Amino acid sequence: MRAYFFNNYYVAGIRAGIQAAHAIDQLWLQYTNALIEGALDPDARRRLDLLRDFSANHKTFILLHAGDHLDLAELAAFFALPDNPYPWATFSEPGLNDAITSIVIITPERLYDDVATAVGRSLLSLQPSDEIDRIVAERRYSPWEREFLKRRVACSRAT
Repeated sequence: MRAYFFNNYYVAGIRAGIQAAHAIDQLWLQYTNALIEGALDPDARRRLDLLRDFSANHKTFILLHAGDHLDLAELAAFFALPDNPYPWATFSEPGLNDAITSIVIITPERLYDDVATAVGRSLLSLQPSDEIDRIVAERRYSPWEREFLKRRVACSRAT
């Protein structure tokens, strides 16, 4: 598993890492607060289990430049769709007029390995391929996951 951070491109260098840290803190708060309040439904419980597994066993952070506040707001709306089975959270920086500076999502390897990257690039390029169609069917990527793959490969690594 990996934590992907989709960061505001106006936040760079050490600040990108700080905003990512804020986002993962927000993610933990989201699930632990729901747990404490007894408001954790079965889907949220499964997401919390993924988050716990990530934190205990994986710990890889990937920071990406994903656009400005409006781009990140649109990405957050996509992540909020009910078809998204993965834990995610946003962080808005109070010192920057509450601009969204980082969105984190925890993903399994099937959404970032070399095959997933090739699928994302192919889907993004809109070049149909029988091989890509076969892989999508074999891996049983949902429509939400296919869109995620495109969005992930469209971003560049944060510097």
